[in-house]
Amino acid sequence: MQRVLEHLRKDLGKRHAGSPRRGEDPQALRFHAMGRNGNWAVVMTVDEPCPERADDVLDIVSTLPLTVSRRQRAAVGELVACLNALADDGRFEGPDASGRVHCRGLHRIPADAVPSSLRLLVERHIALVDRHLPSFFAVVAGGQTPTEAVSQLERMRRFA
Repeated sequence: MQRVLEHLRKDLGKRHAGSPRRGEDPQALRFHAMGRNGNWAVVMTVDEPCPERADDVLDIVSTLPLTVSRRQRAAVGELVACLNALADDGRFEGPDASGRVHCRGLHRIPADAVPSSLRLLVERHIALVDRHLPSFFAVVAGGQTPTEAVSQLERMRRFA
């Protein structure tokens, strides 16, 4: 666990990571991701390895930069289900009781992992959130249905 945290602190910590907030895990690394479609808070923690495996588990959680009203939660929940069916790496969760949507990625980190592979995991997570963020905005602020937002996302992927 300490090895993974040290790699992340050296790589991301110099530029982005902040101190944990009160009540948070002191081992958590926080930073603000900046994608093409917005910016959002990211928290990374490393879970202790299982006794039968030496792999650590890196938990990356992004909090999307929007709050979903109670009347929009069903539509956003449907969008979350649709996007999770398309996502390769990570899962969207929510909206929670406060109306926030999160994206979580759990990654096993082998004992021989190098810093560049950890950076790649973080970059893939950020790209996943950034790629799907417009769909959330389209449903919450643009009045699109989840089906319309996913169709638009798929069209954009084909022509990108």
